[in-house]
Amino acid sequence: MSKIKIALMFVLIFVCQICVTHAQQGAPGERRGKGTIVLRAAQLIDGTGAEPIKNGAVVITDDKIVAVGRRESVRIPGGARVIDLGDATLLPGFIDAHTHIIGRVLGDPEGQNSIARDYESFGAILGVGNAEKTLLSGFTSIRNVGASDFQDLALRKAINEGWITGPRILTAAHSLGITGGHCDENGFRPGLFDGDYKTGIANGVEEVRAAVRYQVKYGADLIKICATGGVLSEGDAVGTTQYTFEEVKAIVDEAAKLDERKVAAHAHGAEGIKIATRAGVASIEHGSFLDEEGARLMAEKGTVLVPTLMAGETVERLAKSGVLKGLRAEKALAAAGAMRKGIRFAVANRVTIALGTDAGVIPHGTNGHEFTLMVEWGGMRPLDAIVAGTMNAARIPGGARVIDLGDATLLPGFIDAHTHIIGRVLGDPEGQNSIARDYESFGAILGVGNAEKTLLSGFTSIRNVGASDFQDLALRKAINEGWITGPRILTAAHSLGITGGHCDENGFRPGLFDGDYKTGIANGVEEVRAAVRYQVKYGADLIKICATGGVLSEGDAVGTTQYTFEEVKAIVDEAAKLDERKVAAHAHGAEGIKIATRAGVASIEHGSFLDEEGARLMAEKGTVLVPTLMAGETVERLAKSGVLKGLRAEKALAAAGAMRKGIRFAVANRVTIALGTDAGVIPHGTNGHEFTLMVEWGGMRPLDAIVAGTMNAAKLLGTDKNVGSLAVGKYADIVAVPNDPLKDIRRMERTVFVMKNGVVYKETR
Repeated sequence: MSKIKIALMFVLIFVCQICVTHAQQGAPGERRGKGTIVLRAAQLIDGTGAEPIKNGAVVITDDKIVAVGRRESVRIPGGARVIDLGDATLLPGFIDAHTHIIGRVLGDPEGQNSIARDYESFGAILGVGNAEKTLLSGFTSIRNVGASDFQDLALRKAINEGWITGPRILTAAHSLGITGGHCDENGFRPGLFDGDYKTGIANGVEEVRAAVRYQVKYGADLIKICATGGVLSEGDAVGTTQYTFEEVKAIVDEAAKLDERKVAAHAHGAEGIKIATRAGVASIEHGSFLDEEGARLMAEKGTVLVPTLMAGETVERLAKSGVLKGLRAEKALAAAGAMRKGIRFAVANRVTIALGTDAGVIPHGTNGHEFTLMVEWGGMRPLDAIVAGTMNAARIPGGARVIDLGDATLLPGFIDAHTHIIGRVLGDPEGQNSIARDYESFGAILGVGNAEKTLLSGFTSIRNVGASDFQDLALRKAINEGWITGPRILTAAHSLGITGGHCDENGFRPGLFDGDYKTGIANGVEEVRAAVRYQVKYGADLIKICATGGVLSEGDAVGTTQYTFEEVKAIVDEAAKLDERKVAAHAHGAEGIKIATRAGVASIEHGSFLDEEGARLMAEKGTVLVPTLMAGETVERLAKSGVLKGLRAEKALAAAGAMRKGIRFAVANRVTIALGTDAGVIPHGTNGHEFTLMVEWGGMRPLDAIVAGTMNAAKLLGTDKNVGSLAVGKYADIVAVPNDPLKDIRRMERTVFVMKNGVVYKETR
């Protein structure tokens, strides 16, 4: 690709977005676009290194990208503004990982001694113009690696609050360096610019630690150090080492303690590069005299190179033209010559490269020329240069960790739409009469362990469909506030059922467990309405009812109807009034399934004796089936082994046999199926086996089973805007399983990686 084509590409990107921003500027803090915009262009490059997409389109709603792809595959929402950019190329906003956005530019004729002559705030004012030029050149994010008097933080604040136009800024505040070194102000009379750790001049382990703490105290996002001499400073050789290994290591360690901030090391000389790399800095800035050994070391450590080739080209030109003189000219020529070799060593050794320009040395707004130099000086492919200025640069400021899971498959976090997270598990030898023997809070305590097991099995969201004493709400609160580890929980509080029915506690002496509408035992239209209101009053996200008898309850047939149509309809209507809450209906019997479906419940739980007519009705009404096949498999096994006896064993065998037929009726009639396990009947943490049973019992394709446990379940929970798929703008709930689950669905039962909300909870190799 020619230099002209590269330059044109960078000029064209996102021009329309900038125009929209300017057109919509109103009061400070109100500059975000509103509504939906669709951008179209002849080509789209996503910044990841993937091949370009021809006839690309991007859909933006408010300030988030909501869809990316070929224009024919991207749905255009009604009322969207469509901007067609013709033969332009769409790319992510560019990122410059090395700028000095404050103050004058090198070569400014007024810049001679400006540090001693300009007003203190003059550099910040110039920064406003520099920021706008940078943004309009396509750089929507920058990492500013050094400024005086916290002026870069003031500029960051003004941009963030909407007072001025500029890129997203991560700031280093003062650069850290030794007395008389590259980051100090040299060449002035003694006493005029004597700095200390507060202004970044620090010597020795204790002082550098104090300097890091001071910059972070006042808002620095990262730490920048001068590990070697530089080109433009007075009195030091360009490549000479300045900070020792011990000092750099102390800086890196201290920065890591303070919310894991990363360290960027200005380092020209080969030895200084190696010292900084071994000490654990995130990036080497400039890296002019990088040699083969240093490049191999950087690749091994995962240290990023920010080559600032434009700075090399600029100082070389200024030296040749006589603007730079003497030692500074000699250093400029030596560094620029070395840069051409160093970048090639980095490319050959697969060092990660991120774009940085040293803007301030080069004129702001010309940053895009760095792409050209990465191709011409570094021999990089144009696509790799683009990745350096987008994805690679995005990883440095936050110190992104790259996790390679090899031949695993990445999926959205799994969702279990039917759990009982509180208390003991069916078959627990201590569980006999535990409801009458355990302390009231014992079940909640067990819930903590159950929740962690569930999350580590890859289920980042669950719908808990029944617990006593609002213990599931207490668990939800503890997880949401970060006290314990567990999945995102939607809770039903007490299940609702008739007196003596499946949701009541039977088999105990009279009076021991007599419930009322507050504990979910409600009869008749008025009482069920009151029961709904009571659960919602105390925080229930949904309502769970027992529309039929069940397997594990005493004294009722598994499929007998319990709630009438009128009662179920009253529950559905009342729940809908209260912020459109949905109703989940435990229903085994064919008639109870039809009653609940006609009354408008969102989901049928279990659905063991589902028949052809019921399946057609569910498909027609859009009612979701949550089949809980693992529960059927478990109670069948416990009945055959003698753990369940008498009527409960008979019901278990009948229900499990019927489940195998019912799920097939649902699949054949295209009923929407969402994964649910009845965890609590089955051991928590084994939830992934439900995927296997949906394939083996239900005859579902592996991909359809996965959709049942991700997007279908998310839609049922009403959380599909945030979870259920891997898409831009959604929560970072990500799971990995070994190899290819489409070839062997049982791989869904073993997770090797679990992330919820961007936090890694499990990582195995």
